[in-house]
Amino acid sequence: QLAPVAEVRVPGHVRDRSMLRGRDLFVPLSGERLAAFTVSDDPNHDALTTVGTHQVETPHAGAMHLAVGPGGLLWMASSKLQRFQLTTDSIKVDPNRIANGLSSQPLQSIGSQLFVGRRLSHSASVVFTRVERNAEPQMITHWRTVVGSGLLQCLPMSNGLLLCLTETGGLFHVRANELDAAGFKFNVEGELRLPPGLTAPLDSSRFADGRVAVWCGLPEPRMWILNTVGTIEQEIDLQKEALEAAPVLTEGGIVAPLPGRLKLVARSSGQGPAREFPAPVEGGKKRRWTRTVSIDSKHLLVLDDGGDLVRLQYRTTPAPHLYPVSTLKLAAPLDRVPLVHQDRVVLATSDGKLQVLGALDLQVAVSADLPAAATAGPWGIENRILVEVGQKELLCLDLSNNLKVLWTLQTGGNSVAGAPLVVDGQLLVALDNGRVMFVQLADGKLNRSVELGQPLALGPRAFGKKILVTSIDGTLYRIESLLKPPAAGDSEGE
Repeated sequence: QLAPVAEVRVPGHVRDRSMLRGRDLFVPLSGERLAAFTVSDDPNHDALTTVGTHQVETPHAGAMHLAVGPGGLLWMASSKLQRFQLTTDSIKVDPNRIANGLSSQPLQSIGSQLFVGRRLSHSASVVFTRVERNAEPQMITHWRTVVGSGLLQCLPMSNGLLLCLTETGGLFHVRANELDAAGFKFNVEGELRLPPGLTAPLDSSRFADGRVAVWCGLPEPRMWILNTVGTIEQEIDLQKEALEAAPVLTEGGIVAPLPGRLKLVARSSGQGPAREFPAPVEGGKKRRWTRTVSIDSKHLLVLDDGGDLVRLQYRTTPAPHLYPVSTLKLAAPLDRVPLVHQDRVVLATSDGKLQVLGALDLQVAVSADLPAAATAGPWGIENRILVEVGQKELLCLDLSNNLKVLWTLQTGGNSVAGAPLVVDGQLLVALDNGRVMFVQLADGKLNRSVELGQPLALGPRAFGKKILVTSIDGTLYRIESLLKPPAAGDSEGE
């Protein structure tokens, strides 16, 4: 049985692995602290002597990983990678820190090379970096690779390629023949220059003209516009004001929902300045924008947190501005983004109702009670509306017949991952648990299904003759084999 020979009280909890090299013992502590000791088996010296401690100015509560080197050198990966030098009576920290992000795995060393895995605050992916750990005056990173980055967008471009926009800002262009065999895509065609210290995830939306808007929040809010061939067309500094809802394209520019106002940005030369549209004031405070939806090149819908749904029109006289054409006061909050389909607006409210409004006057034309609150959708397909309710079933309702329920498809407690896709009168439905179903659009009958074994993030996409779905780690799956009749002996629905 081991007997304790020394005990030292430290200012924190020991949760991560300590490191011992020779007589030097390094102990990571909660609160992003580091303590260093000397260890001795000489009976004439203390068995454990404190050399020094260090605490990061803005500590985090995540994992801490250490690596030790010769000459009292130490590297610590926590909220960043730091280098320390142990002296006889203190720990000296190198002020030059790199590789910001939460450490995701133990540090690995090969010679003077240090390999660091970290997670960024705005993404669930892992960034793997090689660092020249002994470089002076500061450490140097040579390259990085991102593993498991989900996709924000996956869409065909005007040049015949597929744009894959990752949650870390990578722009990948995929050729059709690259999808003929399994493999990895390493070469990035471009990358958004994300500001340091970003904590909230990127967001994106596609405009009617095929361009894509991508935006980030604090501490340095900005927006990027990607053109129809998947390259960066414009970067817009939002001047320390984060978007409160998705931007909307109009013929007068891009409507940016900023705090307290709607501002037209990215206007073409010669259009001149445009007036801002102010947010309503309630209780001395300006309301927040919660939803924005494009109707056409002149009109859009905006919803604020006070429940006012407003149809705005872009007008050029007497000066460019947004004019409120009609307003509807909602009786219940919206659970989902409004759908504009066939000159109508479809709303799914938190009280379990589905409402159809006229796009011009926002008057309620028809309303239906859903079995439960909407959890995905609504989506419009011809004269049908699809909406998931209660995270357990997908409803198909007849838009031309007072929202009559045409059929119901059970989802087994899973959510529909993105908009279903119609192919030859059939409906492809992807679920977030990795199941893809092929059903009859007319009656909802399940023809076939397949389990991909990975959670899915985006709905089915058509890319030429290929049908794709994407998993949460950015993997593309080809599933057009579902369109073929089942082989003899296959049971229906498998």
